[in-house]
Amino acid sequence: MNIRILKNVDWTLFGVAIILSGLGLLIIYSISYAGGNLDLLNLKKQVLFLAGGITAAFILTLIDYRLLKRYINPLYILTIVSLVLLFFNAVLIRGSASWFKFGFFSIQPAEIAKIIVIIILAKYFSNHYEQMNRLPTILISGIYAALPAILIALQPDFGSALIIILIWFGMIVFLGINRFHLGLFLSSGVGFFILSWLFFFKDYQKARILAFINPYFDPLGSGYHVAQSVIAVGSGGFWGRGLGQGSQSQLLFLPETQTDFIFAAIGEELGFIGIIFLIILFGILFWRLLGIFHRARDNFGKMLTLGIIIMLISEAGINIGMNMGLVPVTGIPLPLVSYGGSALIATLIGLGILQSIKIRSATDDEQKEIHELT
Repeated sequence: MNIRILKNVDWTLFGVAIILSGLGLLIIYSISYAGGNLDLLNLKKQVLFLAGGITAAFILTLIDYRLLKRYINPLYILTIVSLVLLFFNAVLIRGSASWFKFGFFSIQPAEIAKIIVIIILAKYFSNHYEQMNRLPTILISGIYAALPAILIALQPDFGSALIIILIWFGMIVFLGINRFHLGLFLSSGVGFFILSWLFFFKDYQKARILAFINPYFDPLGSGYHVAQSVIAVGSGGFWGRGLGQGSQSQLLFLPETQTDFIFAAIGEELGFIGIIFLIILFGILFWRLLGIFHRARDNFGKMLTLGIIIMLISEAGINIGMNMGLVPVTGIPLPLVSYGGSALIATLIGLGILQSIKIRSATDDEQKEIHELT
């Protein structure tokens, strides 16, 4: 292996990602005792997912990210096909037909679709960088994002669909969409939401939005998740109740503690200190990602980094927000922390791509300095 690759790896980035995943494993282990019955199956599976994700990230670190341009079109088509196949051969989990089941493991194509959409948008935007003020350019990019988003929303999984739309929207805003086009798309978004409310949203999805407006209006029904989550976060105090000692999580008052509401479980068992530690880790993570963005030497690398940053910030922000009653419950996991193999592996794949960008950017800088000296 080229020693230059190892020298230019952002070990801080990898280290923070491992610590965040380790924190998730710790809470998953603690919650394995919930209800008085020890069940370590999810913990064991998450350890395997983490090992697989780290391996995938390391492989992608060694591969030149620019090769993704060559293979992204067939990968995008394969992703669309997999999302269509879910309508015929999916496992129903928590009301959504979003998973393929293979023995003890389930795969959620929507998580991988987020990375694929980022790559194809990065390719498209880097090839049409000078045409971003043209409406056809924006519309075509929107189609790339809308096709998988619609298929995912029909499962129904509005959380993952929302993340894909936010990735696309964040990228076009950063690239300098003009105000008229921005207003047009925002108006279209409002219209789409109204139509979805009238014709597509299920009753439980409407209930979640209404619970966001007033979670205590129906605390035993639609507002139950939010109310219990807020109680759990607040009951942890400064130091927390201790691992395995949280009444909300251990007595099963708090639902989906290993996935959607793991942040609330952290707040209850590790307290304000645990939450601050978590926020600091995410702060370091995003700081390192911004460093990679600024050092990227080509538009494709910059767009890839931007898309992954938007994805992770959106997921973390929405998950923490819904745990604190600030946004509707959407079923979006906390990156690297929540239980879920597909989400964990997809995130680590994204970080592996960013490491590749960082390494090649540093190598290009070194070669440029050598050339200037000679």
